[in-house]
Amino acid sequence: MSIYITLTTVPERLAVWNTFKRNLESLLNQATDKDYKVILNLPFTYRAKNIPYILPDELVQLAKDNSKLIINRLTTDRGPIEKLIGCFNIVQDPEDIIITLDDDHVYYDDMIEYILKKIEQYPYSAVGFRGDVIIEKREFIQNGIKKYALLGTHAYFPLKQDVHAAVPGHWHSVTYRRKFFTDDFLSDKYLNVAASDDFIVSYYLRDKKIDYVMVAWDKETNFIPVNYSVAGMGRSSHHYPILEQLNFPGDSGFSYFRKQTNDHNGFLKDDVTKSWNFNCDNWYYEPPFTAADEPAPATPVTTYNNTTYPDGDVVPENVDIDNFIYPTITPIITLTTIPSRLKAEYDAGIKSCISSLISQKYPGEYKIHFNIPYKLNSTGEEYIIPQWLTDITIANPNFQIFRTDDIGPLTKLWPTMQRTSDSETIIVVCDDDLVYHEYMLKEQVINQSKFPKSAVGYDGLTCWVPIYSDVRDHYITAIRKHVNVKVLQHYKTISYKRKYLGDDFVSFMNDYYEWNDDVLMSAYLGKNNIKRVSTYSEKYTPDYKSLQEWTSGNAACTFPVLRHTSHEGEEGCTIHRMANRPHFKNNPYTPDLIEKYIK
Repeated sequence: MSIYITLTTVPERLAVWNTFKRNLESLLNQATDKDYKVILNLPFTYRAKNIPYILPDELVQLAKDNSKLIINRLTTDRGPIEKLIGCFNIVQDPEDIIITLDDDHVYYDDMIEYILKKIEQYPYSAVGFRGDVIIEKREFIQNGIKKYALLGTHAYFPLKQDVHAAVPGHWHSVTYRRKFFTDDFLSDKYLNVAASDDFIVSYYLRDKKIDYVMVAWDKETNFIPVNYSVAGMGRSSHHYPILEQLNFPGDSGFSYFRKQTNDHNGFLKDDVTKSWNFNCDNWYYEPPFTAADEPAPATPVTTYNNTTYPDGDVVPENVDIDNFIYPTITPIITLTTIPSRLKAEYDAGIKSCISSLISQKYPGEYKIHFNIPYKLNSTGEEYIIPQWLTDITIANPNFQIFRTDDIGPLTKLWPTMQRTSDSETIIVVCDDDLVYHEYMLKEQVINQSKFPKSAVGYDGLTCWVPIYSDVRDHYITAIRKHVNVKVLQHYKTISYKRKYLGDDFVSFMNDYYEWNDDVLMSAYLGKNNIKRVSTYSEKYTPDYKSLQEWTSGNAACTFPVLRHTSHEGEEGCTIHRMANRPHFKNNPYTPDLIEKYIK
């Protein structure tokens, strides 16, 4: 095993030798007793501007005087990615370590030693310090095999703990094993997806299911977020292992590609993001495990006290899914929010929820009603419509904002019902702090045919006929059975038809409603002999074989929920719970309401 630091540059920077040599000196003078080489990959001609590389005499002399430095001349220039692939003609051993970085920084002298410590911790992953499209690696054990899911999240730099990402940031250095890259990496399939080396490698790593880990520096003491001013103190964009940024001509390096496209990312094909499925539906095997290591499912059915688990107590109508005729009446997705979430400018907040709703793969027209009150009754705070939300309404005519009075969580549903006249309209209620599966609406519309005269959701509380004789009979979610439940919960969406709410709803709401919309709606449905059915997705709901699997698998984050958005914890219903505010004006748990079992 050998260690290589590899980089490239452009003629304009190479010509500013007194600046460029500071980058090389920081790499050649690493404080380590390990043998290593620095490979400077230099094409003969800079393709982007069709100008030759002129090697300074000082560079040639430095290579003669320092055996660590290798000037690697290349007959082709494939762009910024040459910093990595340029060294492949030298680096051959599968276990060789490749540290890839940029030419416009001075790096800490303990960089190699720190990287070696971290790659030992993550032997099957690429390792770096910065990146984009931040993800959480959620690990679990299923069928005795270690697996994991990648879920969207966010992070601030410098990091306080190690975090995963989809896009590596080579400017802070990224470290690989040579074996991570097979011969197909040099094909057009990967090299032509972007101008940026970061995105090319991101596309490849995700396609090969190789994780990228951004590591925290254990000696960091200044946690002011980079690119921010906090308490009057600012901090530049870099952090460890970058000691100093170097000043080069403005139209050199990747800035040239950004100017060509007027985009920070430069050229980027749509193919890149197609493999970014960071949700609970995509599971991976933790190396060294593979699919071949997973035991075949046992043929006997799961038993409890020598009896099989009974099926759910709801039998769906026989619906031909492949030839299903979708209703001509436009379905509606409806939701509300609170002021603090509208203020969230970051993409991982409420923006990600809305994005998932406007991106539904529904075979027809649908509408989204976003009910935004004028002010929040509990605090008096006014709702401010941010520009980004206005921009979404302009770009997506099916996404509509409706200003209304605040009636608490029920604002997500009742104003939409009031403005909907057709009794057969399907209305799907969701929350604003979750990201939803692209087939959520499609399945919910079909559910209204599979379970007529029923409100249908994917999470219920308390079944009528015991199934498992354990906690799953109370928290009914992520089980592959159709079950009559006492309460449906809106966070995993519930589908209604407009006709389910009659003229008596307002008086019922006035008698019972305080802030718990789930229980209120379930009680009203029970009063009017409308079933509450908790169902599952045949394709996307996991098949947990035991209580242990169900518990460890985070059943709350299953279809149609992909992940939580990023927001403050003490928001929404949490405030009412912490204040011990009563859920209801009058008790709805009575024999003629929630406790009414509808056969």
